[in-house]
Amino acid sequence: MMTKTAQEQVLDTIREMYDCGIFSHLMDLCQGEFRTLYYLNCNINREIIPSMISTALNVSRGRTTATLTLLREKGYITMEISPADRRRMLVKLTDMGITYTLNKQRQAERYVNYIVDFLGEENSSKLINLFKLITNKTKLMENMRHEN
Repeated sequence: MMTKTAQEQVLDTIREMYDCGIFSHLMDLCQGEFRTLYYLNCNINREIIPSMISTALNVSRGRTTATLTLLREKGYITMEISPADRRRMLVKLTDMGITYTLNKQRQAERYVNYIVDFLGEENSSKLINLFKLITNKTKLMENMRHEN
């Protein structure tokens, strides 16, 4: 019987984690609508236009437009023409959007607390270090790719 390679084991583990309910909730924080809401909430006192969201979240303008349309339909954001430059649309969180974002953040914090409690301090530190290693290597590879 053949043993699985490290790459296969990593992919299998990621799939298992994603299929597990707790991790699917956490993944919501890193994607789509909530990620946009979180960005807006973190920049609540700034004038935000759609292209800023695209750049900050590293997503296409088309994807950003689709996300903003859904968020507006749900009542989480408003989009208004900028008084300073009528060619620009300003994106703002509504009270309902702020409440939704804060509730999702609290839910995520509960999940993370559960994971940290389950792993304990030592294993949590190891996990954080592995995440940092992956993040730093990925950033380095992306920077090298952009330079070429």
